[in-house]
Amino acid sequence: MDSILHRIEQELGFPSLAEKLSGELSSSDFNSLLTAIFALRAEKNTPTDLLKLYAQNQYAKPAACSAAEYRSLEADMLLAAEKSGVQSIVLSPASLFGSCSAFGARGCVAPRCLPHTNPR
Repeated sequence: MDSILHRIEQELGFPSLAEKLSGELSSSDFNSLLTAIFALRAEKNTPTDLLKLYAQNQYAKPAACSAAEYRSLEADMLLAAEKSGVQSIVLSPASLFGSCSAFGARGCVAPRCLPHTNPR
């Protein structure tokens, strides 16, 4: 990772960029910066570009099971975890940032679902 990071910093002309960003920005400012960067990149994506990204992404391959089978397994696992004392929390869905805008839904915002829960 260090060699990749070093190469990127040299190409951009900002030595120690990662160190500065990780140490000099608050977490909130860092997240705001990343959100702005992803938004700028997403604006440049066309639907064709997005489909190419999915095809090249090793983590975005079709599953071997159907969506219904996956949801059933997920529900079974969540119930088993809760019976063992693990409390689940629903987080925002994860997808390639900008997928809504690339397909033309400019005002699309994923549901924000972060219920507050206390540990048991």
